Amino acid sequence: MAAAPATGTAGTSTATPPIRLPRTIGLVAATGSGVAIIVGAGVYVLLGEAAGRAGNAVWLSFVVAGAAALFTGLSYAELSAMYPRDAGGYTYAKEAFGGRVAFVVGWLTLFAQVISVAAVALGFGAYFNQHLGLPRAVAGALLTVACGWVAYRGSRETTTLGAVLSILEVGGLVAIIVAAFGYWGDVNYVETAKGISGIFGGASLVFFAFLGFEQIADMAGEIRNPERNLPLAILVSGGVSAALYIGAALAAVSVLGWNTLSGTDAPLVEVAKAAMGAPGANALFAIALISTASTALIALMAATRTIYGMAVGGSLPSLLGRVHPRRETPWIATAAVAAIATLTVVVGKIGVVAEMTNVAILLVFLVVNAALITLRRKARRHRRPFRIPGSIAGVPVTGLLGIGTTLLLLASADLWPLVLGLTVAGST
Repeated sequence: MAAAPATGTAGTSTATPPIRLPRTIGLVAATGSGVAIIVGAGVYVLLGEAAGRAGNAVWLSFVVAGAAALFTGLSYAELSAMYPRDAGGYTYAKEAFGGRVAFVVGWLTLFAQVISVAAVALGFGAYFNQHLGLPRAVAGALLTVACGWVAYRGSRETTTLGAVLSILEVGGLVAIIVAAFGYWGDVNYVETAKGISGIFGGASLVFFAFLGFEQIADMAGEIRNPERNLPLAILVSGGVSAALYIGAALAAVSVLGWNTLSGTDAPLVEVAKAAMGAPGANALFAIALISTASTALIALMAATRTIYGMAVGGSLPSLLGRVHPRRETPWIATAAVAAIATLTVVVGKIGVVAEMTNVAILLVFLVVNAALITLRRKARRHRRPFRIPGSIAGVPVTGLLGIGTTLLLLASADLWPLVLGLTVAGST
């Protein structure tokens, strides 16, 4: 995929596949899928390291990160209601800036989604290896294959399973919050490890625990009444996740304090062990496995929908947009994502894979916020079922804030893993 958008075959690239994806996903399932992605591996892995940066004030890091995610989430909410089609970021970029920018955004989105499946699967494999001894790569590869099979079975089955798993994920965090009630008030909640810079340093880390709301937009073509349900699903899933994160962070520092939290790779399991004993720790370990598996499943599904949308739009071969006549899923795209993610799990390292995901998705967010601002002028007459309030001279304030916060995060990011990954992928 080294060439520009014109690489699709001229005669078939714009042809619509004979079978389109049905709209079978309701508000509850879409919101549950969003929560399942957002409340995934991040909170179980990142809380300890973030506490080492922010101290007991780590909950403020989640507040800052949640606010930053909200700005971009609002951009997605308005744009997804305007253009309720699959491949959200790709579609918005194409409407605002044309096919070439859209191709880059679609590629970055696809790249981030596929690689994020591998990153989460590696995290799943690490948990599995620690407690059951199965090699991390083997456990992670088995997970990606299983996720591919479930996604092939159908979008309704996938999102329903995601919604069910999200109940367990949310239940685990709620259990932590409730179990910590007896410890609340025992620590200084604004004690920092490195001052204000530590709080913002923690925010730059835990921001990635909020990723997932944007992937709901990639399922727009299958959501019922998308003009209403899509922005609601994005905003509600983000709000629920932020509340859970902040509550869990407050609970964790209440039980263990930031010094202890920062020294463990399984912070919530240690909190459960201290507050609920061994049974609680075992339950949280199981939920951590379920959470990472759920995140991988829904992320894989979103990646296949990005491929489908790009194939329909002509930026990828139309073969990848074929829909299974019985399952009504983009089965070739699903097989491709599962295969690439599995290969990445086998040969990749979680640190490099995660960094690639982070930078790619931040670049997408930058373009999406810019697209919102551009389309306010370029598509003034377009129907907007949901419009973000607050503008200056017709420019949405939240779009500007989204660009600003994204640039701040990108400024501190390490770009070389992404450059290496794109170079390798583009040369194949």
